[in-house]
This record gives sequence, structure tokens and C-alpha cells, in this order.
Amino acid sequence: MENIQILERLLYSCFQNSKIGHLVKGIVHNLNGPIQILSMQIEILRMDTAKDLKVVESTLALSLPDTAANQLKGLTDNLQRRIERLSQMEEALARMENMVNVITNRSQDGEDGQRPLILNQVLEEELDFWNADLFFKHQVGQQLALPTIPTLIVINEGYLRDLIDCLLDAC
Repeated sequence: MENIQILERLLYSCFQNSKIGHLVKGIVHNLNGPIQILSMQIEILRMDTAKDLKVVESTLALSLPDTAANQLKGLTDNLQRRIERLSQMEEALARMENMVNVITNRSQDGEDGQRPLILNQVLEEELDFWNADLFFKHQVGQQLALPTIPTLIVINEGYLRDLIDCLLDAC
């Protein structure tokens, strides 16, 4: 009787994890649109800011009273800082997009048969995926030095990812 209860709990846990997985797959799918919109808006802001910066810098080249020149120099500094912040936002968005792609790829494992695969890229994606686990991210030392290896043809990418997961889990 005790074994049946253990199996029931295990089955229920698997069912719950499956429900969560389906929910996450939908959430990840729905994140793609906002990520693309943010990416485009950041690029537009970057271009507009760069144009404004050129106008201010060309105005600074003119003979201006010291007060106006100092104000324009301050404006130039502000615009340059905005461009730096936009770059940071783009980097953060690229990391988010990469996480979404990793989860999307993992959810499609086994859906397509043989395909070329770059093992180093899969290892980097798996490491990014595992970095979502706070213990792994902050408590496990990570150093990845991968040799250049040829592209592989993989029959089942899911098996490869599971093998990598087992290796990382053992760390």
C-alpha cells in the first residue's frame, strides 16, 4: 500500500510538472511579440538619439556664447549616456530573447528528426538554461572553454540535451 501511495505522489508530481511545462511554453510563446516590439523601439530611440546628438554637436561647432555652449555640452553628455543605457537595454533584451529561444528549442525537442547541430552552441544554450536555476547560477562555478569541433548530425536532440543535463546536474 505504501508503494502505491509513493507512486501516486510521483504521478501527481509528474502531472503537475507537465501542466507547468505547458503553461510555460505558452508564456514563452507570448513573450516573443513584446520582445520584438521592445527591440524595435530601442533601435528607433537609438537612431533618434544619434540624430539629436549630431545636431547638438554640429551646433557646438558654431561660435556660441559660453553659457549656450556649456548647456549644449551638458546635453551632449546626456545624449551619450542615453545611448549607453539603450545599449544596456539591448543587451538585457538579447539575453531575454536567448532564454526564450532556449526554452522554445527545448520544448520542440523530438519534433524534428535528424538535423545538423553545433555541439558547442548546444552546450552554451544548456548553460544559459541552467542559469535560470538560482542555486546553479550563484553556487556552481562555471567555466566553459570549448574546443572547435565540427557540426554533428543528431538523431534526437532531446537525448543529447538530457545527457548534458545529467552531466550538469552531477556537478
